[in-house]
Amino acid sequence: QFWFREGIRFIAAHPLIFLKLLVFKIYLFFSANAISDNYHLPFFKDQLPILRLPFGWHILSTLGLLGMIAGWRRRRNNFDLLYILTACYVASIALFFITSRFRLPTAPYLAIFGAAGVISVSGAIKGKRIKTATILIIFACLIFFGLGRLPKTTPIYASYLSAGEIYYRDGDYDRALSYLKKARDDLEEAETTDKLRSYRIHYGLGQAYLGLNQPGKAAIEFQRLGGESQNNLLEPEFDIGNAYGAHKYY
Repeated sequence: QFWFREGIRFIAAHPLIFLKLLVFKIYLFFSANAISDNYHLPFFKDQLPILRLPFGWHILSTLGLLGMIAGWRRRRNNFDLLYILTACYVASIALFFITSRFRLPTAPYLAIFGAAGVISVSGAIKGKRIKTATILIIFACLIFFGLGRLPKTTPIYASYLSAGEIYYRDGDYDRALSYLKKARDDLEEAETTDKLRSYRIHYGLGQAYLGLNQPGKAAIEFQRLGGESQNNLLEPEFDIGNAYGAHKYY
């Protein structure tokens, strides 16, 4: 109840800011970004091949919004309930916070709207209504690029790092090494200054190599830890010593 009262107080004191945030969260709901809390859905592409298909949330939300626009005039005949269900669910989530897993229940609705959008475009082309088809295609392009304009909110390397550390603790050094290498590669591609995660990645790689009886490669990874220490908060010598001791390299 405390945070509910605080929320109501904020809305009453700053109604315009609240509306601005609400609109932005509605945009986030349909955006291409994978917004994670406890699960980062793109991470599961390695486990579920169907998720590697190019038809993802970005395309689904684009076609869904296109279908909403194209079918607006026909809503009284067929789509009234679908519009109401979608709008109510989006609003109920946008009032609080947006995450990828909370968006998933609208996928069936967006798929129906998306099919209507595709049918509208193809029907306009077949009926030689060039102006209508052109307008719908332009709308689709604007929606697609508009929904994809934000930078990634959750780096995939963070999930790879967590998986690698879990597999290492479980004694599965081969899988740990595989995920930690993916984390390292993705971190390098991101061109970020995330020194703490970089430190954890190289330390984890060193540990995994020790577990696989490859001390030479482990030493190379441990040598990189010195440059990742920030403000003396990290102590690579202590961590490296623990790693060697854990694998009986005295």
